[in-house]
Amino acid sequence: MLTARRRERLEEVARECRARHGIEAQVIVADLADPGAPQAIFDELAAIGVAVDVLVNNAGYGVPYTFASTRWRQQADPIFPR
Repeated sequence: MLTARRRERLEEVARECRARHGIEAQVIVADLADPGAPQAIFDELAAIGVAVDVLVNNAGYGVPYTFASTRWRQQADPIFPR
């Protein structure tokens, strides 16, 4: 299951994963800056009977910001570091 906020890009990544790796890849469009998004994603997964075994957060800020060098308050701020 892949999730992101831009459907077109997300579908492209899912197609590439299917083609390259022969896996099943589905998408859920969501903006994780929305505090309600995690619950909505969970609810959608539960509705189709999918349980999460592994969660990979591939979102990031890039240089000079790293996960380890930012405080939770910054990470939770939807406009940081714009």
